[in-house]
Amino acid sequence: MEDIYNNGYLPPGAILQDRLEKALQQFLGNSASKIIKTGQDILMEVSQEVLGPVLTEFISNPEISLTILKGLSSGGSKEAGSIIADLSGKNISFSLFLKVRLKDGQINKNQAAILRLFAQSYKQTRFCLTDHGPENKLEPGVGTYNQVVEFDGFDIDLSLEEETINTVFIDTSPARIIKSDFFYDLNIDQLIAYMGRFDYNAGIFGELVFCQALEELLQLEIPKRAKYIRMLMSELFRMINHLEYISNISSILDYDIARNLALLEKEKILRTTEIITGARVIPNYMKIGGVRADIGSDLLKKLKRQLPLMYKKIKRIENILIRDFVLVERTTNIGTITKQLAVEFGISGPNLRASGSRHDRRKENDHISYGDLHFTVPYGRKGDCLERISIRFAEIYQSLKIIGQVVSKIPMGPVIKKINLSHLDLNLSAFTSSVECPHGEMKIFGEMEGKTLQSLAVFGPSKSSLSLAETLLVGSSFEDTRLIIASLDISGGELMEYYF
Repeated sequence: MEDIYNNGYLPPGAILQDRLEKALQQFLGNSASKIIKTGQDILMEVSQEVLGPVLTEFISNPEISLTILKGLSSGGSKEAGSIIADLSGKNISFSLFLKVRLKDGQINKNQAAILRLFAQSYKQTRFCLTDHGPENKLEPGVGTYNQVVEFDGFDIDLSLEEETINTVFIDTSPARIIKSDFFYDLNIDQLIAYMGRFDYNAGIFGELVFCQALEELLQLEIPKRAKYIRMLMSELFRMINHLEYISNISSILDYDIARNLALLEKEKILRTTEIITGARVIPNYMKIGGVRADIGSDLLKKLKRQLPLMYKKIKRIENILIRDFVLVERTTNIGTITKQLAVEFGISGPNLRASGSRHDRRKENDHISYGDLHFTVPYGRKGDCLERISIRFAEIYQSLKIIGQVVSKIPMGPVIKKINLSHLDLNLSAFTSSVECPHGEMKIFGEMEGKTLQSLAVFGPSKSSLSLAETLLVGSSFEDTRLIIASLDISGGELMEYYF
């Protein structure tokens, strides 16, 4: 079985999916009430009573080997709740979604009990514990003192000895929300707009992953032109996010010229997306069956003419930063993430690729049409802050390359296949999907009955990166704290989905 973290691309995912499903049926079939394929992933449903032995089998059985916890979320109604876990392994590129049904009554107490069981097998669970808040901050020891650093959606409490970080506590309580029923009163169109809030630097990806999931559930093939427009919008928003990332890094390192130039280029792209979608932050542009509106040929031609100039200006920003000896010294061997450590914490996206992997969701399980285009997946070797910065520049250049091909090859035709969602009458059905967003791999799990959503869980890559940060910061200098955290590209919007 080929390992995705040591090699570039995977063997057919369906083969690995079949192997895991058979192994689960063989070893845990009697413990599970349901083991089924859901799109590219697998859903397994168990009761709270058998969770402990099931998790032990996941970790210890080499035929299963689900050693990576990528996220936890609550699901279902308040009366019949559940916890959804996104689990994976080193040798697979898809997820096992483990649905744990809560016992009747005392929902909060049952959730806490389940989380404690997960914590015994997966150390990343501690970020989902209800007591991971300010009441559990670090107490200074002998010869140490505490320092709190505030970020978007979380605070970091550091215990320092002189200027070296000894222990780290990340308080995620600022991102806590009551989310168990946020979707119940929304129709599908309203919910698509809501999904953009989970990644407010690149809101298109939340919309995309939700639409893809329902389209696959309904076996709905969208028009070819709509697929190309989705690729175009995805790459524009990827560039917006990466330019915001570069401006943040430049600000921390006091490179004001690079920061201002990055924000200027970001603003130009935002104007283009605003013309297309009518919005700057929450696009509300994706629709079930395609996209909300077509893009005129004049705008596409103008965009293509701008690509060479955009490349030159972004290359100038890269030269200001990457060719500066002081910056190179300041970022080399700082916040280093080895490939092994990245795999252990379930890191994905540019942070994983900076550590030596070429894994990119766009190269596999392609729900749109990236297979029609030619592009490479940039990857690094050292996994330090400098490598993560360099990867963002390289990905921007590949996005420009993709956009150029999309504009040249986009076919004529409709941009949406209309479907009347009000007439849906489905049996209880699970759906999943994933996209390569700018921070990493964003996944969604949900269940629908009739035309009503029964559960919905969004798993963003920022939680895994933030979980790793507690380990990564230990032993680092205090002055590097903001640089290391900024280099991980944490999206505060993704954090709010993990609290109960």
